[in-house]
Amino acid sequence: MAQEQRTENRFGSLLKNIFMLFIILQFAPAILQGLRKQLTSAFVPRTYVGGLHVRGMISDSRYYTKQIKKFLKNDSIKGLILYIDSPGGTPGSPQAIFNDLKKFKAKKPIVAVVENIAASGAYYVAAGANKIISAPSSLVGNIGAYFQLPNVKGLADTWLVNMRYIQSGTYKTAGSPFKEMTPEEQAMLQSITDDTYRQFTQDVAEGRGIKIEDVAKWGDGKIFTGSQGKELGLVDELGALSDAKVMMRELIVSYGFDVEKDIKLVFAKRPTAMQQL
Repeated sequence: MAQEQRTENRFGSLLKNIFMLFIILQFAPAILQGLRKQLTSAFVPRTYVGGLHVRGMISDSRYYTKQIKKFLKNDSIKGLILYIDSPGGTPGSPQAIFNDLKKFKAKKPIVAVVENIAASGAYYVAAGANKIISAPSSLVGNIGAYFQLPNVKGLADTWLVNMRYIQSGTYKTAGSPFKEMTPEEQAMLQSITDDTYRQFTQDVAEGRGIKIEDVAKWGDGKIFTGSQGKELGLVDELGALSDAKVMMRELIVSYGFDVEKDIKLVFAKRPTAMQQL
């Protein structure tokens, strides 16, 4: 009986050791990764810079403004590199990002990198940086504002479709695709695009340090290559991400921060689809 008890105890002990070993193996990679990071930080000093990808259509500023604020509050982050690849977006979202970049830039430097395209609202975002680096053949600019209003009244008339409106407010149906626009409605919508354009160009002129009086040269809706943009003052330097790191080091020093030889980019992670809900 005593022999059976000892055997059971040994078997239970073996199972316990196997279980503990399994637990250790589960967490060992994370532990070793943490130790590696600590040793690297101790023996290879780095200057940490935030990285933010600006991709696709910009129609919601929340992700970008959240990350900008997080990088600003983090004392270990000495600057921000924007990696932009976007054709633009709706007016309000790029403007909101630009305004938060202004707050960031007041305390820490920003460099924008354009490899392929930063047009319209995406260039609005880029203009919030201290410096813009662009590939020579990238596309920048397209500074302007517009309404796109389809009109199918002729088609509706052909099919004898008559749309009736019961409205309160003179301009409530302005832009409807089922009726011709009145001169008053067109003037009202034109005033909106004019004001949006005024805000856009003033912010670009302020952000880039270029003359608003020269807006006809750089702000008439044209899109430019990186090389052409540099001639117009829309781009500071032709290059790539590696050049942005060199420029960032110089800017960090100009802000009065200490800087190590090695710059480590800490890119913000995109939220999952579930996290966005």
